[in-house]
Amino acid sequence: MSGAGAGAAELAAAERAIGELPLLQGLAPVELHRLAALAEPFALAEGELLYREGDVDGRIYVIERGAIRTGTAEPIGPGQVVGEMAALARLPRHASAVAVEPSSGWAIDAAAVGELAGAPGAVGVAQRFGLRAVGRLRTQYDALTDFLDADERIFEPARPSSLDLAGPVVPADAELATSDYMRTLLFFSAFSADETAALFGDLRRLEAPRGAALVAQGERPGALLAVLRGAVETTIRHGGAAVRVRLSGPGRFAGHLGVLDAGTSPVTCRARERTILLEVPSERVRELVADPSRSARHFTRGLYADVVEALFQAQRPMARMAARGG
Repeated sequence: MSGAGAGAAELAAAERAIGELPLLQGLAPVELHRLAALAEPFALAEGELLYREGDVDGRIYVIERGAIRTGTAEPIGPGQVVGEMAALARLPRHASAVAVEPSSGWAIDAAAVGELAGAPGAVGVAQRFGLRAVGRLRTQYDALTDFLDADERIFEPARPSSLDLAGPVVPADAELATSDYMRTLLFFSAFSADETAALFGDLRRLEAPRGAALVAQGERPGALLAVLRGAVETTIRHGGAAVRVRLSGPGRFAGHLGVLDAGTSPVTCRARERTILLEVPSERVRELVADPSRSARHFTRGLYADVVEALFQAQRPMARMAARGG
């Protein structure tokens, strides 16, 4: 991979290539220019690795020429992006990416992308990548629903569970979810004490007994739920089968879809054990995602990273099916 350059011609080339991405069509010129200024060129010979499975390089790659293959997927070519999901969530690469012909393009640091605030009234760069992750999560859940129809042998029978006997969700004892405790958790550790109080101090803490229904499949949730203590199990049920797609522990979220997009929830979320939750109403989520302040950007980046984590976990049932020859 070649090193970075700062020349005007190189900046113009990066701006042109990035501006042609369908994902970024209509981006404000000032934000496009700022994004291009973050880009570094890369060039690969045929057979050369762009990144290796397990790497945590935190970069998003824009392909300008050639073609790149990730894992067993079909190669992708000019005008497309590769590696953005793992980079957005700062997770290890789940497959290697290799050039199937001489290839070049632009590498952009995902953490820097996350710091770019959108122009007033516009959907900014970080939000566009995040919404792409949301769309992929819904597509993944829809595909799993189709597989439940196609081959129920791969999945657990959808039979009644003792979890269905749970009691109601009620306001939690404040001592079980103090701001100081919250800041020890994965998501909330990015915020100062003042930011935690300002962003979350007025939000309800809820206590859910084991098995309590938190999000119903087919309905639109009114709030995003952050797990503070305990765990939330997310499942898809269809026909005569069910599959667990995620187990969210402290510092993770449940109920993304229907809050971060316009659809209904394709999943059911239940408390796996006695669980303390922070309820973030849908309206508050939308306000924070649109807010260009530093603390709101941290919220948005962490939230979309959690979506990617959910996406990667939802891919595991597909992999199990493939391994069994489904």
